[in-house]
Amino acid sequence: MTHHIVNELGLSRNKVINCVHETGNNGNALPFVQLSYLRDRMEEKQSAMLIAIESSKWIQAGMLIRKEAV
Repeated sequence: MTHHIVNELGLSRNKVINCVHETGNNGNALPFVQLSYLRDRMEEKQSAMLIAIESSKWIQAGMLIRKEAV
């Protein structure tokens, strides 16, 4: 699924982070896992897109986030 999404969106492979191999299939909790994963890795003014598709494909989530100075 990751390969398909990356190709469809025309994203650069070196900018893609796939955490499924670490987290396993955790369904609708994945967006929260992704947010936690990115919290300490993003730099100020950096943007990220989070995409989660549950294995049966009936739950889908997406977010575009940007880290700003606090």
